[in-house]
Amino acid sequence: MILFRECLEHNIMPFIIHNENRAEYFAALNAAHTAGTSKLAAFFEKEQAYYAAQCDFLIYIIGMKII
Repeated sequence: MILFRECLEHNIMPFIIHNENRAEYFAALNAAHTAGTSKLAAFFEKEQAYYAAQCDFLIYIIGMKII
């Protein structure tokens, strides 16, 4: 939740780490301790894209109901 809030405060697309991607998140987090943050950043970007797609779908649905 802290990362979600920080993204919103800095006008960055937030993300939610879904339970089915939990193992991938932990692997990227462990890799960040030893090999740099590139895997973790790539993971966050993937989750951001998924979150954005969900938001776009909801905005589309809400827009259809308003019209």
